[in-house]
Amino acid sequence: MKILTKNKYEELFGLAKIPDEEIIRFLNIELGKAKAYVIELEEKIKKSKIETKKLKAEIQQLKSTRELTSAEIKVIKQDQIFNEYRSKIDQLEKIISKQRQEISFYIIKLENLQNNPRSD
Repeated sequence: MKILTKNKYEELFGLAKIPDEEIIRFLNIELGKAKAYVIELEEKIKKSKIETKKLKAEIQQLKSTRELTSAEIKVIKQDQIFNEYRSKIDQLEKIISKQRQEISFYIIKLENLQNNPRSD
């Protein structure tokens, strides 16, 4: 059974009907709040992306220019010393090789002299 009233805002069964304009106004306010919240979140995302890029760049810079630890310095020094010794050893091996050739030459020359004594 439907009760018809002349005034649509009239109270029925102890309940007042909320006018459509009020509902629309309330929903527009809520929609505005939601839009503002979305815009705020988008701004936060943009800021965090920019901050992330800055931090990544900073990390890369730190990785490339970070100070060496004492262990790394020790390893580098050991490598340098090893390379210096390796170079000296190579030079000495060349000298030894030349001297062996000279000794071989003189041994042959001496043997030739002993086998073929000069007669002056």
